[in-house]
Amino acid sequence: MSRHPRPPSSWLNALRQPVPWIALVLLLITVFSTAPRLWFWFALLLIVLLVGWVQALKGDLPRPHDD
Repeated sequence: MSRHPRPPSSWLNALRQPVPWIALVLLLITVFSTAPRLWFWFALLLIVLLVGWVQALKGDLPRPHDD
């Protein structure tokens, strides 16, 4: 019987990833920025959130069994 790793079951496991922390820092920079720098930081924040979202979706895909 082979053992497969279980997916993270706690929302705290998400905080171990770098994406939420990078997004938080970028959000803070965006809040205190003015145009035109505001748009740069906002675009960077959206990119980081998009990458994190894609990584989260890839983590939910079923893994093939090693038989």
